[in-house]
Amino acid sequence: MEKQRKTKMIVIISLLVAVIGLSVAYAAMSGLLSINGSANVDAANWDIHFANLSEAKTKGEASEKNRPNVAENGASITNINVSLNNPKDEVVYDVDLVNEGSINAEISNIVAPTFTEEQEKYLDFRVTYKNDGTELAIGDLLNKGQTKKVTITIRYRDDLNEEDLPDEKQSITLSYELTYTQTDKEEEVTTPPEEEQEMFVWESDTVISGLTDYGIQQVKANNGHLEIPEGVTEIADGGTFDAENGNIIITNGFSAYAIGNINFDNTTVEDDLMNEDINIIKSISFPSTLKKIGNGAFFGCMFLTGELNLPSGLEKIGDCAFAMTGITGKLIIPDSVTALGTTAFASTQITSLKLGNNIEEIGAAAFSSCSNLTGELIIPDSVVTIDFDAFSFTALTSISFGTGLRTIGNTAFGMCENLEGELYIPDNVESIGEEAFDLNPGQTNKITSISIGKNTKYEATSFSDRPTPTVRN
Repeated sequence: MEKQRKTKMIVIISLLVAVIGLSVAYAAMSGLLSINGSANVDAANWDIHFANLSEAKTKGEASEKNRPNVAENGASITNINVSLNNPKDEVVYDVDLVNEGSINAEISNIVAPTFTEEQEKYLDFRVTYKNDGTELAIGDLLNKGQTKKVTITIRYRDDLNEEDLPDEKQSITLSYELTYTQTDKEEEVTTPPEEEQEMFVWESDTVISGLTDYGIQQVKANNGHLEIPEGVTEIADGGTFDAENGNIIITNGFSAYAIGNINFDNTTVEDDLMNEDINIIKSISFPSTLKKIGNGAFFGCMFLTGELNLPSGLEKIGDCAFAMTGITGKLIIPDSVTALGTTAFASTQITSLKLGNNIEEIGAAAFSSCSNLTGELIIPDSVVTIDFDAFSFTALTSISFGTGLRTIGNTAFGMCENLEGELYIPDNVESIGEEAFDLNPGQTNKITSISIGKNTKYEATSFSDRPTPTVRN
């Protein structure tokens, strides 16, 4: 039986008095270093601490209520306070675990959070090494002078039955403590050749076209988060896309098709796209230097969820760049964007859209089948053409057309059943294509009137199943 899910709220008010505490007291070390009953060890030789706590990375509707504190001596992180609202919501922090002393150390004890049987069903709290995703364990070594990156993950589980979900808002306090002691053991550290440490395939000094094998492993270890470095100006085209004929060829990029070498025509493609070992991208941080996101760069990244934050200097979004991803919420296209490609955001879960003020053409099927896209759509004055199928099969309720618009393409707003009230098309619009505002059989018209300019040309089918347009003088 398919698992039923419903939305509940979990609020983690405080993750421990010290959310992560390191027991590195000098006394404990000194006793363990005792030789013939006595030994004196300079405390300056023992220095294990946290450093460089990252900003919170959130997924879904998760949020950080306040910024955590790192103690002055680095021995604890306190006051983590996050809110998780829905299954799959997640908050992630990265932090460095640093041994700046002159003595090797190993974990001798871990005091992990204690959950009730009920809490274990819906809450997941993990502390893992960032490089490989394994959980910290007793016996793990931290060499003198060594730094290990650690990831703290707080997640609302999604593998739930309805009865597993909490019945009311929950406040949960967690703690997690590590105890390090000195050791004469030493972890063997191997450094991959420099070329193997490179995460990205570089087309030039500022252009990337995908991940190396090492990069794929790093993204997996980072819980699916892809961080594109500052200085990158372009994500190269990942393939070619013919929206009208349905022809798609993907050669590189960050999609599962590129990473998993998936043939688009393969009969197992749907199963392949649900394989998290291939479809690895779950969140993205873009650099401020980015100007172009190429064709198909993230096409089919179904586990890429939450709101997408595009950099303010971005100029071009290519064909199918984010089509069939899991992005949600409000999508803001920066004012710097001038070109929006074919099917750029088709079949995503966005709920509202703000278009930038310098877009001239909205590509074919750019937002087609965004079934959760609702409310008013404002077409900026800069837009000249809305291409075919651009907003078909969306839940938009109203449209405000800009003063620069000349062409509304075939089925541009086809099957938009929720459009309601008056549809006003300004005089500057010169042509309206076939079935531009058509409905499918069984859909109900909610538009009460349509007003168009006397010089606007439209087809017999432009407003099929809609009120007859009134032509203004």
